[in-house]
Amino acid sequence: MATVRCNNPAGRLYLILQEARSKPEGNATKQVWREVLANKNEAADLFIYLSNLYLLVSEVKDKINMTAGDLKEHYLTMFSNIERVVGATNLDADWGSYKQFLTDAVMTELRFCWIELLKTCSEEEVDHDKLMAIYEDIKRLITDALESDIDLTLKQIIVDLLGSIEQSILEYKIRGATSLKKSLERAMGAIQFNYQLFKEKEGNPLVNRLWSIMVNINELTTFALNMPPLLVGTSFALKALTA
Repeated sequence: MATVRCNNPAGRLYLILQEARSKPEGNATKQVWREVLANKNEAADLFIYLSNLYLLVSEVKDKINMTAGDLKEHYLTMFSNIERVVGATNLDADWGSYKQFLTDAVMTELRFCWIELLKTCSEEEVDHDKLMAIYEDIKRLITDALESDIDLTLKQIIVDLLGSIEQSILEYKIRGATSLKKSLERAMGAIQFNYQLFKEKEGNPLVNRLWSIMVNINELTTFALNMPPLLVGTSFALKALTA
């Protein structure tokens, strides 16, 4: 049987739940979700990740309802178990009290959902190492920007945009390449809105590093979603975004 991949919403949900299933009972449910969704980051807002995960569950259900036709009920007979786990209201409860609902039958049904959705909404997987390299570049640039003497308004914009892109990388596991695309669109909009400010600092190393990160995200998004590039050219966005 084919190995499930994170190339559509059902595949991403399957892999997340399989990872959660592998966690031992005896730990608090919130600890398990923090390990699975937030990479053990204690500072992360777990409720944001859980909200995105619940949206992913709804997305899978909606897409199956739209694509599976008269057979849709056969794909969703045990979906209430998944909703019960993802919608856990007592995050301090023992993980075992929720894990029990993720049976082999539930996971098999979700695997078939993945296969069904390959027909209509498949995307290419983003290279994990490339994504993590960009993530590390972002963290370094945030530190350098905060310590720089660049214009305060521009500094705030750069740090804010980097934070948005950083979060989109962390959420890739749940939201897929769409999260990267939306953060890139937001960055492009901010640059357009603050055109004059960026134009005055076009040669600044911090600004150029921001642009480089955006170009790299653009390349991954273009590949994953098989779409035309949002950014064109190799110089800073002032040319590409105002062409």
